[in-house]
Amino acid sequence: MKRPIIVTLAAAVLLLASCADADPSSDSPGFYETADESAIVDRITKLGSIQNQMTANAQAELIYNTLRFACANMVVDGKEGEIPVGELPQTVVSKLEGDELQQAVKEILIFNNIDDGKVSWVISEETRSPVSVRFESRDGNSAGTAPDPTPYPLPEEKVEELKAELTEPEYISYADYLRGAEQSDKMRELTREEDLTIDNEEAKVLYEYLDSKIKSYVQSGVIEALAEDNKLSSSPNFKPSNPVYRELLTKAEEDVAEYVDELDPSGQKIYRPDHPVIFVKFDTENKKLLFVQFSTWDGCLIGQYPDPIFDVDYPFVMGEKMDPDLEYDPNTVVQRGIFDDY
Repeated sequence: MKRPIIVTLAAAVLLLASCADADPSSDSPGFYETADESAIVDRITKLGSIQNQMTANAQAELIYNTLRFACANMVVDGKEGEIPVGELPQTVVSKLEGDELQQAVKEILIFNNIDDGKVSWVISEETRSPVSVRFESRDGNSAGTAPDPTPYPLPEEKVEELKAELTEPEYISYADYLRGAEQSDKMRELTREEDLTIDNEEAKVLYEYLDSKIKSYVQSGVIEALAEDNKLSSSPNFKPSNPVYRELLTKAEEDVAEYVDELDPSGQKIYRPDHPVIFVKFDTENKKLLFVQFSTWDGCLIGQYPDPIFDVDYPFVMGEKMDPDLEYDPNTVVQRGIFDDY
């Protein structure tokens, strides 16, 4: 997957920036010339390599377990003879189709936000179950295998040291995915008004949380790594390495779970996607937080602070500062005032 690589590069920028700030002298050596800076770059590169391999192996294991489950279900259903045995040549995720095994693998990968990459496997004719699985990133820079994971490209003791700083990927299994689909049919969904209320409350909480941290961010130099526009998405398998973003998404997930529990203390009767999308608007020049928006992955309703929107029919636009008093045409869902020529 591409995300861990991007995160690693962002971490490298932060670490190298802090290293440069430690010695502001104009007589200091060039950016990459000191031993300390070279060691930082080397460590960041190794962290990225370990994270990519860890992720690829976890993805291959997810596919392997899905195939085992799907094959076992076909046997129970009396369709053992329909299990496609032999080798599936390397196939892009989006092209998986045609038989029950491919459909199951494609479904669980998409559900876990693994929408690219190439997969291949071998199904035993004797046991009617998977023998081996290989999953390769689309760019070919990493590949994982199961049931025997691909070894790491570093000595074991070094791998264990580096893994302590990384997050092990966590995926929803195919069995849990099917159980969850069955349960969600029995849960009541929040009303749009309840949903929007939660989004607005969380946008305010995150705004106040970030606003209280801005001074320390400026002093530590972290603010320099924050772009003016930051859209952060959570998922079962992805948490950004940037500590500011990771903490923000974790807090949002925990807060939303509390809101839902307050609506129904049993915590079992309400269905709501728990993977948030957050948009943060900074004025990096003046070191000021402008606004925060919060939504679930579908983006149908967007909470905002300041100036929250409580009209569920408002034409919500993530990333645009929404105005509660702004006129709009509900038929064309075009906001008046956003475009200069409107």
